[in-house]
Amino acid sequence: MRKQIKQILTWKLNKEYNRRKTDKHTSYERWLHKQDLMAHLTGTIRSRSRGHENYPEIRLFKWKECRLSDNALYEIGCYFIDHPEVEIAYGDEDSKTWQGRSMPWFKPEWSPDTFRSCFYFGGVAAVRFTLLKDYEDFLADLSSSGEEWTTLPVFPDNMTVVEYSDKNAYMKVICSLICFIQNREDKHFDGRECNTIKRIPRILSHRAYEPVGPDYMEWKNPLSHSPDSLSAEEEIRKAYNQVSVVIPSKDNPQILKKALSSLFQFGTPFIRDVLIIDNGSSEDNKAKLKEIIGDFNKELNSNTASEAFDIITYVFKPMDFNFSQMCNEGAKLTTGEFLLFMNDDVELCYRGFLQKMTSYAGQGHVGAVGLKLYYPETVIIQHAGITNLPMGPVHKLQFLDDNKCYYFGRNKIDSNVLAVTGACMLIRREIYGEAGGFSEELQVAFNDVDLCFTLYEKGYHNVVVNTAYAWHHESLSRGDDESSEKLERLMEEKNKLYRRHPDLKGYDPYYPEELNQDGLDTRIREQYVTEQNRPHPFKPKVWERKPGEYRQDPCLLLRIEECSEERILGYSIVLGDNNACYDKKLIFSKAPENDQNCFIQNIEEQYRPDLEENMPDQCNVALCGFQISLTNKEMLPTGRYRIGIIARNRITGLKLCNYSNHYLTSSSKTEVMNRSQVQQS
Repeated sequence: MRKQIKQILTWKLNKEYNRRKTDKHTSYERWLHKQDLMAHLTGTIRSRSRGHENYPEIRLFKWKECRLSDNALYEIGCYFIDHPEVEIAYGDEDSKTWQGRSMPWFKPEWSPDTFRSCFYFGGVAAVRFTLLKDYEDFLADLSSSGEEWTTLPVFPDNMTVVEYSDKNAYMKVICSLICFIQNREDKHFDGRECNTIKRIPRILSHRAYEPVGPDYMEWKNPLSHSPDSLSAEEEIRKAYNQVSVVIPSKDNPQILKKALSSLFQFGTPFIRDVLIIDNGSSEDNKAKLKEIIGDFNKELNSNTASEAFDIITYVFKPMDFNFSQMCNEGAKLTTGEFLLFMNDDVELCYRGFLQKMTSYAGQGHVGAVGLKLYYPETVIIQHAGITNLPMGPVHKLQFLDDNKCYYFGRNKIDSNVLAVTGACMLIRREIYGEAGGFSEELQVAFNDVDLCFTLYEKGYHNVVVNTAYAWHHESLSRGDDESSEKLERLMEEKNKLYRRHPDLKGYDPYYPEELNQDGLDTRIREQYVTEQNRPHPFKPKVWERKPGEYRQDPCLLLRIEECSEERILGYSIVLGDNNACYDKKLIFSKAPENDQNCFIQNIEEQYRPDLEENMPDQCNVALCGFQISLTNKEMLPTGRYRIGIIARNRITGLKLCNYSNHYLTSSSKTEVMNRSQVQQS
């Protein structure tokens, strides 16, 4: 009888869980309905102050298989009025079939190297007619090209739509116009300061189909200037024997040996010299390193007919670990035109990786160039570019299988990104000096991100090469096992990063704001999916805990993803049990931990589809996220509090608790707040 009652209660809780999960999930159609309503209200207001007669003369080029959205002409016209410097504009798109609308593609801001890999403009591009007039031969070329195209009548009269039945013909027209802008002497086309090509953040067109297979392949740029094309050969030849490699290392002789072996196997003939900078290995390891380096130098000299010299230099300079300082010191002692900074635990695997990287780095508009990194002996992505979110820099696509294609080929094409990892980064010496090198203020973390941010602010585009790869011998564990000291240092260095680059806090031009912004969901998905999530207000109450009431158990997993001045973000899962049966609350235990100094905080469940996808063996975890707003943190008495979680099973009454290594510091204006005051709040 008791077993049957338990089964009935579990069934009811599962049913309630599925209902709440459905309510939390927002479909694309539901989101569009809200957007269309807002656009209608906004458009009604705006249309009173501007009419169609104010639109500049615009020509829209489109592929036949894409149709304009209902508001496309209006949005394009208004955008060209508001941005008189813009000559070419593109927008977002989705699929529209008899089944409804789906698969929206939200585009980045102008990304010249992404564009060379993939014609991401899609099926519609708008061009200001004055650009066509400047390009004197263009209209003649258009009429005599022999390509099949049609002029469609649209309203207003100062807009013209040219429709192509051949996709390649349409793309060649737009690429020709962009090449014309590139070749104009009065424009720095590829630099970020070029404002003539812009994204309109609206759905401007609909595909009449749903893409099948690798989505990026259907928009392969017909005029691609990829590293494998003939146009890049000159830049590649210039890079021969011009790459200086800087590798910080300490007490890792065997790992370093593997890195050097792979470097010379796959990096020649580009390598000029290699510098190993050691900040304090033991005497035994120091001797082993010298022996390994000596063997490499002998072998390298035996393979060349030129005068012998040591290609690899070993510098022993004991100091506290400071990655930035070690890299800067190493750069001073090398002579190549290009600098390749590499961790000693990176193993190169792709022949021609330096050919690809130098072909980008040799271009005037490119800043730092990174390489796709896998976890060792796998194709699980560790790095495919760094994305800058409100919570800070993150590795999108990390832990995902690279055999699949993610978000219109984001992991398959060479792309512009805001930052790349310093584990394998190539940069021209000239702009490395222009940026001031690595900031030695950032000793351990975010120094590579800081350098990339500086390059972006100076007008350069950073690139991640996703068409080559290396193995990074870094732990695949996703555990929250770092010490509180490391976490606090990480937070302080992140704060330093944004103090140095305040305009980039929470902003990434290559990652549109319509994509997911919160949590450590490494997949790239649309933000509307989780738009029902709302931060829960911070209202702590005294926890009158009885001794032994809750059992501390690691099966209650707690992961704090962000603990900042603004909010606490994370998730908690009871491993091996049905999470729909548990009520959970956060606890704040005053340091040093004392049951008599604990406060409790209600949480509102947050929809986390990534947990469901990443933990398929766990039961009902999609609503295990939480987000607490800390706008009124002074409600907690002054002190330092360790963050934990409690969970109670609503059927069995089982009570569990566990703690993270994250701490919350409260500096209340009122130095003393008694328990009754907190309880009343």
